[in-house]
Amino acid sequence: MELSELAKNVSPSPTRHLYNLGKQFNDTIDLTLGDPDLPPILPIKQAACSCINAGKTRYSSNAGLIELREKIADSVNCDYGITSGYDNIIVTVGGMEALYLTFLSILNKDDEVLVFAPYYVNYVEMIKMCYAKPAIINTDEASDFEISRDKLEAFITPKTKAVIINNPNNPTGHVYSEQFLNDIAEVAKKYGLFVISDEVYKDLVYEQKFKSIFKAISDNYVLIDSFSKKHCMTGWRIGYAVGPEYLIAAMTKLQENVAACAPVVSQYAALEALNYKSPAENLQEFRRRRDLVIKKLSTSDKLKVITPQGAFYALVNIKNTGMKSMQFCEELLKKSHVAVAPGIAYGSMYDDYIRIAYTLSCDKLEEGLNKTLQFII
Repeated sequence: MELSELAKNVSPSPTRHLYNLGKQFNDTIDLTLGDPDLPPILPIKQAACSCINAGKTRYSSNAGLIELREKIADSVNCDYGITSGYDNIIVTVGGMEALYLTFLSILNKDDEVLVFAPYYVNYVEMIKMCYAKPAIINTDEASDFEISRDKLEAFITPKTKAVIINNPNNPTGHVYSEQFLNDIAEVAKKYGLFVISDEVYKDLVYEQKFKSIFKAISDNYVLIDSFSKKHCMTGWRIGYAVGPEYLIAAMTKLQENVAACAPVVSQYAALEALNYKSPAENLQEFRRRRDLVIKKLSTSDKLKVITPQGAFYALVNIKNTGMKSMQFCEELLKKSHVAVAPGIAYGSMYDDYIRIAYTLSCDKLEEGLNKTLQFII
């Protein structure tokens, strides 16, 4: 039996490829995935256990528990100064499903979505899975990973349907400027585009204040968020989308036929998590790890670290090693048992980079960094 054209044309993630290769060694220092080693706080875990013990393990409504959606709406209204209700919220199987349901709900065949590179690897494949086309807008470190409004408008075609931003950005850790966000918002309004803002790292910003595009748009918006990063709940698979009622209703119909609902135990845990901000000590720990990456790798003239402003990733220029990203990653893993992600995963222009996820303790991270420095000698 032959596979569908869709199944054949979707590309596996090079990041996951390195993650999987690392499993062949029992001592791999894995710096590939955005999967922090920090645990959720105790009340979140207790809430999940209480839910199980109380037998609250059956289906919820397709869009999620009403009490959870109401509480998310309250949180969003407080953070962004808007007015939304539970009908503006869908709870999903992680932020990734929220993204996919959004694309499925707004895209038709051959529609185009503007994607700023370097980009989160799954954006492009999700868009292709909707039979639409990613329109890649390359940015670089020289321009601080932003472009002018004029250059942005040059990418608009009659097929352009949406623009997606990831702020703070994975893989660069860049936090977009207010001017850039305003430019995107104004262009979106001018051409009637959907704006999809993936803000799963918004509570992990270091020295500056996070600004969202959400405040600059009034309709045709989708906010994507998740409990995975801010509350270290990656494996709990719980996220959500905020948008106009008609769009959330469409996403809910699709969710019914994809996953029915998000895991109910995780939903009750998320309900408890909303009582707490992202732990300040987590941000402090990620800052320590970031500073360690910069300090260690800056000792080599073959590596250049782009200072992350948020999230927990460091994009590292490896051009002076003479290797391209996949060769570098595979040889580093084979010889030193350190797994990092190749820059080619985040756009064809970034083959001179690797991404390091500083998601392990400082001791393990330092060991991995030392091995990486020894590898390039």
